[in-house]
Amino acid sequence: MMLDPLILTTLQNELAQEPIPCLFLALSGAHTYGFPSADSDYDVRGCHILSLENALSLNKGPETKESTKSIPWQENSSLLLDLVTYDIETFLRLLLKKNGNMLENVFSSMVLFALPEFEELKALAQGCMTRYHAYHYLGMAKTQWKLFEKNKEVKKLLYAFRALLTGCYLLENAEIETNLQTLATTYHFPFLHDLIQLKQTGQEKELLMAEGPLYLENYTHLTERLEQMIEVSVLPPQATTASELSQFLIQLRLEYRES
Repeated sequence: MMLDPLILTTLQNELAQEPIPCLFLALSGAHTYGFPSADSDYDVRGCHILSLENALSLNKGPETKESTKSIPWQENSSLLLDLVTYDIETFLRLLLKKNGNMLENVFSSMVLFALPEFEELKALAQGCMTRYHAYHYLGMAKTQWKLFEKNKEVKKLLYAFRALLTGCYLLENAEIETNLQTLATTYHFPFLHDLIQLKQTGQEKELLMAEGPLYLENYTHLTERLEQMIEVSVLPPQATTASELSQFLIQLRLEYRES
């Protein structure tokens, strides 16, 4: 889905004020999962580049930056920006630890800002996709499913299926796809489109209670499918571009030594 051009410009103008240079900043969360509500936050993730002196200092930091801002928007309304960035070294280490969130950030369908070097990072990140990313998505889905069982919130159910389907798509196609509407069509789960509509309109309880067995059956099926894919996926067990990423880090540090 596309952002309103005015909202996009507003977010970009706000992000341009960040004091530490960023390699890239991209949307995450509901907007890239394909089911934002009218009041959804704008979750932005990415990585910043500490200066060489800062990175080598005993007082190194910040390795992680987090902030929440309310940005004025039209009359009597605002956009809530939730921003999290990691220093490039921290980001790359997480990328190599089979953290699916980092892959999703790099391959986000909604990159708001990027330096030219970002294209090199994307090429190297392709070599960080492994069959064992399945455990990241299985763990994420299990957490969200337990939350759904506890409170019957449709958002948690959507997050559980989104995680499983993104994991299956990654292991089967060596690509990142986070949009649940696209995934639901690809894997032929029409009930997910109904759930997305319920989430966006806020009318959920009746269908959730009536269709409980359907959700459990498909959750179990997808969990088993993703577990089985670990053994047959074309993806390697380990990242293949670790040394290249190390060199990439050194080059960035030297290039932005005084930033």
